[in-house]
Amino acid sequence: MRASTLLLSLLLVPLVPLLLLGMLLLTLYAWWRGRRDEQDPTQAQLFAERAKPPLHTRALWLGVESMWQSVAFARQTLHALPPRRRLQIDPGDGTPVIVLSGYLENSGTMLTLSRRLRDQGFRVVQADFPSTLRPIESNADWLRDTILELLRSTGAEAVAVVAHSMGGIVSRVCVHRHPELPVRTVVSLASPHRGTHLARLGIGRSARDMTPGSEFMRAYPPHKRGRVPVHTLVSDQENIVSPSWSVVLGEGENVVLHEPVGHVGPLFLRSASAHVVRWLEQAGVQRNATQRAPASSQLVG
Repeated sequence: MRASTLLLSLLLVPLVPLLLLGMLLLTLYAWWRGRRDEQDPTQAQLFAERAKPPLHTRALWLGVESMWQSVAFARQTLHALPPRRRLQIDPGDGTPVIVLSGYLENSGTMLTLSRRLRDQGFRVVQADFPSTLRPIESNADWLRDTILELLRSTGAEAVAVVAHSMGGIVSRVCVHRHPELPVRTVVSLASPHRGTHLARLGIGRSARDMTPGSEFMRAYPPHKRGRVPVHTLVSDQENIVSPSWSVVLGEGENVVLHEPVGHVGPLFLRSASAHVVRWLEQAGVQRNATQRAPASSQLVG
């Protein structure tokens, strides 16, 4: 962890009790709003196979989640400071793996996962949306343009996408709207593909798009398989996606984590990173011929 991130995280320590309370309230609200939502057979089977941990274990993980949330907030705050580049491309000759964050986030949130992908030899591209408040389809078209720009600048033949939360929805919509794009796979972590009740509390067109039953959600129903597999990963103790099973899509493999983490937990868990690596390998995503990419990266725009 960088010293600046550590310092800012330590400054947030006095706020940990408030963060923990906030996590608890969000978790309870998410559970309350989503408790009556019906599950389809795929969702029901997936979550039925998941053994529920005892209450004290879930409470412990809630505390861990609040710590990770403070680290993520510190990192995205520092990342937003100038100089800032919207696209950061690692050197190398591997298949570019675009890493996208979610609603009200930036790629600072994705630093741990990005580092682990680099450690595995993948060529990481950190990208930030022009705005996370825009309509999701607008950001999907921006992603198309970013992919085309990336292919031109690197000479790569294809890309892969790993995305958190809203970023996963944007990525899925992108490959549905633009099936001609050479995308090997989309890996989505904690992405509310079927909407989340907490979006009712959000601002911007994107929040309205992510509301269950919205016109946008009806336009992109689940099980709408395209050429590109869209894998999903979720925890059953989600504190943002409500209900948690709305992540389950049916356009790729669905995985429920054993650890009862919350919304940002998958970005820090090694077990989640292992699933991401496995899906990239299955899609034929090429690693760099050389070893891990150096810390210095090409900055664009």
